[in-house]
Amino acid sequence: MSIKKIKDMHRQIIGICMALLACSSLQSQAHLKAENGSFIRADGQVKLVLEDTRWEQEGTFIPDQSTVRVVGDALPADCAFASTTGITLYQIDLKKNTHNLQLETPLNITGKLNFFQGNLDLNGYLLDLGTTGFLIDETEIHRVLDQTGGGAIHVTSTINSPNQLNPGNIGLALSSSANWGVTTLIRRHDPYNLGGGNSILRSFEINPTNNSGLNATLRFDYFDAELNGVPESGFQLFHSTNNGLNWAVGGIATHNTTSNWVEVSGINTFSLWTTAPLSSFPLTWLGFTARWSQQSEQRVALLEWQTAHEQATDYFQIMRKEDQTGAIWQVVGETAAAGFSSGILSYDFVDAQIPQNPEPVTYQYRIRQVDLDGQFSFSQTVLLTTEAQYADQLSIWPNPANEVINIAGTITRGNEALSLSLIDSGGRKIRNTRFSGETQFVQEWSLAGLSEGLYQIVLETRNGLTSRRIQIHH
Repeated sequence: MSIKKIKDMHRQIIGICMALLACSSLQSQAHLKAENGSFIRADGQVKLVLEDTRWEQEGTFIPDQSTVRVVGDALPADCAFASTTGITLYQIDLKKNTHNLQLETPLNITGKLNFFQGNLDLNGYLLDLGTTGFLIDETEIHRVLDQTGGGAIHVTSTINSPNQLNPGNIGLALSSSANWGVTTLIRRHDPYNLGGGNSILRSFEINPTNNSGLNATLRFDYFDAELNGVPESGFQLFHSTNNGLNWAVGGIATHNTTSNWVEVSGINTFSLWTTAPLSSFPLTWLGFTARWSQQSEQRVALLEWQTAHEQATDYFQIMRKEDQTGAIWQVVGETAAAGFSSGILSYDFVDAQIPQNPEPVTYQYRIRQVDLDGQFSFSQTVLLTTEAQYADQLSIWPNPANEVINIAGTITRGNEALSLSLIDSGGRKIRNTRFSGETQFVQEWSLAGLSEGLYQIVLETRNGLTSRRIQIHH
């Protein structure tokens, strides 16, 4: 007998054994159950058809390059993948006429998940596509969803100079001239509260190994079924660096309501991203700085911050605490907000009540912005040390500027420069230069091709941000 015939017989025997397992029933519900200690191997390209079947996997299943086809009309609880250790498959063909295929365990797919018909409900669990798995033909009516929340799709990819790259085919497109290295991408289906409203039922967390100076473009795809009652008009991309606690506008977005995508360019670092109308976000934080100043021969803390796109804002609370474990935030003052504004606004506050301490002390400052409806968001946190003395850190000329602008900085020792950025009125970062802890620098930037209007020059140092407003007039 030839080796080929032996292998064919081997596949047929395994297929028969698995079919027998699947045919055992309890109250018309079929089970494919592998007990702890059992071993099943699908040798080669075996096809296993699960019709209205619940797969309970406690033993070992080796998928090789087999395909599991899920068909039928069973309810989710009767058509599910269940295990205490997770299940690994090579390929799934989903062809359910009604109801969803439901996860009751983490699922790893090393090949394809084909959406012929029906949905895959994560049910709060992880779908891990690894480095080789991907989704095929996900659409409005055949897609991954998560009805309980808390689930996610994971992809790992080595990304170098991507051009419209969509790892795992999970619904985004990445472009950049930079090398990112090993990158993890996580797609979730939970809504986030942005302070003035909710996002859609989709977000992407993007974590490159090299996560600076990317100058990347992100195209964010979504389905109408994920809109979550959010009006589609005016979508922007928002990003968060603290797992959704605070959000900022990611830049001026291009939005296609027909093809269902939102795109932003000029992204230098990635984090957690989602989309919603600009009206869902109360304002855009453009910068916040703290520095020492003199007032009537008294040294005070001068706090300055800038905002854009304020929507129903009420007031700002200025908060301070010592930079040490167990310290409690204190409200040291309030100032009224604009309410509604589409432009850039500047605010300042003088903290003249800083406790006197003979030893050097570092303080944290933050701003709590409160809306008319009581919703609130926080600025970033900046540091101010009592032993530090700050001179005017930025010199900018000419202003108004035409084709070229010059920027010079002198920074006190211990407060070295980290980056210098040019930001437009929509909060988009146009130019960015990274430093390696310089205390002095001179930059000459070309303004060719930029529209006339107001811009911000933002200097990031170890103790916070300092910004200056400039006017470009050609």
